[in-house]
Amino acid sequence: IAVLACCDDNTVIRDNVIIDARNYGPPDPRGFGIYVNSGSTYSNRYTIENNIIAHQHTGTSNIVGINVNLGPDTNVLNNIVYDWGGPTASDRGVALQIFPFANSNLVVANNSFQQPNLGGLVYVHGSSLQGLGFSGQQYFSTSSGVYPTVLFLAANSFVHYNSGTPNWLSASGETGSSFGPVDYPDPN
Repeated sequence: IAVLACCDDNTVIRDNVIIDARNYGPPDPRGFGIYVNSGSTYSNRYTIENNIIAHQHTGTSNIVGINVNLGPDTNVLNNIVYDWGGPTASDRGVALQIFPFANSNLVVANNSFQQPNLGGLVYVHGSSLQGLGFSGQQYFSTSSGVYPTVLFLAANSFVHYNSGTPNWLSASGETGSSFGPVDYPDPN
């Protein structure tokens, strides 16, 4: 885990560049970029913004760009998660993973979740997306949509971006998003 926040109120994780993640050790395989957990009271507030999380190749399991165990108010804004996948087809990773709790208030806005080498985009665990707001993401994955490389998990159902019923747009209520690759040219 590159950045871990747990149990601290009003935590801001801003302007970080995270390249790759590694396992804790043999008993704890991990591939997290940013991991926030509200703790046992689920009362903490987090802002995760303007981070770049890219090129995960070392972690071997539990591969997640941004992992959020929600408290009452969490904002995930203007981040880039790019190529955050695993070493094998059986664990390709996911850009954003969310574990909502009762009375969660999550805003996910204007992020770029790009998986050019397979991988999921947004997984929301739990039976409801109530209290979760999504807008303006730029999504892309080369995954075919077959588990475990499915693109979206919404209220315990695997769904595609805008095809089929339900789909991510209808399940999440997201507005202003797009699906397609974004080019990040090397400045050198």
